[in-house]
Amino acid sequence: MKILFFLPLLAFGGLQDLKYTVYTESFPPYNFQDAGVVGGISTEMIRLMFEKLKLPAPKITLTGWSESYEKTIHNQTPDVVILYSILRLQERENMFKWVGPIAPFTFNLIGLVESDKKISELDDAKRFTTAVIKDDFAELFLLKNGFKLNQNLYRIPEKHEQAIERLYQGKVDFVAMAYLNAVHIARRTGHDSKQLKVYWQKDEFPFTGLFMAFSRNTPDAVIQAFADVLAQIKTSGEYVTILNKYFP
Repeated sequence: MKILFFLPLLAFGGLQDLKYTVYTESFPPYNFQDAGVVGGISTEMIRLMFEKLKLPAPKITLTGWSESYEKTIHNQTPDVVILYSILRLQERENMFKWVGPIAPFTFNLIGLVESDKKISELDDAKRFTTAVIKDDFAELFLLKNGFKLNQNLYRIPEKHEQAIERLYQGKVDFVAMAYLNAVHIARRTGHDSKQLKVYWQKDEFPFTGLFMAFSRNTPDAVIQAFADVLAQIKTSGEYVTILNKYFP
């Protein structure tokens, strides 16, 4: 089994010769910075993949979502540029090359428990206000489904933490993100996460897993190598071990 796995890597001798630039955003528990160190479910997966591919430990730059998204799409360097954690949406399909999913995911509209708002389908949420991050999957999805910026959809420039703050301050009715994501952010920012409630959930593909997005100049052999090592990690049980550290 191990021989079959390593043969393709040996055939592609240039894997270790390439330079890798890795971007992410603050999106706990998948990726976040603690005491100056970037961690989280997806981050641990990325580091483990690099280790198993015998690549130097990646230098991960944590920045705003829009900035990292644009740098990956418009990469003009010979580097392999990687962005995580990202949903593989149809409108993004040809912008990147893909490996994943590297972490499970659900997409929710989340409000506070004391709210008397009732949502049985997505259209019901159009009567209320929802905070989204600029260029995030949630903004793309809700705009595509008839939400209007500055009417019922309010764009936060960069950080999910800002969206959570607006929710607790009563400035918006909902935030659009994963429930697990919202819970971790609430706890990290000093809020009572028990006050959060899921009002709506999208639980079919592509809203079921987070991916790595590679710049389009990435050789296909590199994509295959990362995909193969991800499959090995999932088969070995290491994937579940990482998940169990973060899921309550």
